[in-house]
Amino acid sequence: MLDYKKVEKELLKRAGYREKNLLTASNSKEITKIQEGLYEFRKIFFAYNMFGYEDYTIVG
Repeated sequence: MLDYKKVEKELLKRAGYREKNLLTASNSKEITKIQEGLYEFRKIFFAYNMFGYEDYTIVG
């Protein structure tokens, strides 16, 4: 299972303006698995262990 602190740290490194606002506006610790390799954290979708994508790539 993914650790929310590590996810938050990695996403903040890669985030643009909109994503940084979403990450800092909420304090949710829930990481939702959408499908294999695609996860959601604080309304940000990112890839993790998905073929063709670097880990923690923001996809939507």
